[in-house]
Amino acid sequence: DIICPSTQPTSNAKAQFLDLLSRMLIYDPNQRTSAREALRHPFFMIQFDEWGREIA
Repeated sequence: DIICPSTQPTSNAKAQFLDLLSRMLIYDPNQRTSAREALRHPFFMIQFDEWGREIA
């Protein structure tokens, strides 16, 4: 069986993570996000509490 992530993210963090991951997994290195661009991605601006829940 093939398990695929949901196409309907349940939170902003999940949506941002899936966007970042998809940019990092692009096969063509000329189109793939660089490490510097990845670190500037909005996913890394999201704050979480000690239980891993997103802080709004």
